[in-house]
Amino acid sequence: MSLEYAKNGGHVQPSVMYGNTNSKGTESAKVKLPKLKRKSFSGNYQEWQSFWDTFESAVDGNTEIFRIEKFTYLKSCVTGTAESAIAELPVTADKYDTAVNRFGKPQLLISNNMDALLKLPAVSSVHETKKVLNRNP
Repeated sequence: MSLEYAKNGGHVQPSVMYGNTNSKGTESAKVKLPKLKRKSFSGNYQEWQSFWDTFESAVDGNTEIFRIEKFTYLKSCVTGTAESAIAELPVTADKYDTAVNRFGKPQLLISNNMDALLKLPAVSSVHETKKVLNRNP
């Protein structure tokens, strides 16, 4: 099974290729999946992994897309502080990894997640714990 992605104005159109083997060889049937809305990343590190998993699946892991195109896609998906962080990088194939590494550094992600945990309010009862768990970030 292989995945293909088609570009379509801010949407990613994945399709799946299944190989069906019979006595004559392999036949492929193309299955169209629904369009996916591209996620954006604003620079909030708590959102990085979710953004990256989607981006990696649709764009970064696609061997049919050139690195310079991947960088262009990445630039079109970032806003706010994330956009500012890579704005000065020229859109070239060799700067793509530099741009991705501005956000995906494990130590930076761990540090930001620890900061978020430390900012959670202290609780002294089960009732207060439920409030913290049910709050919207």
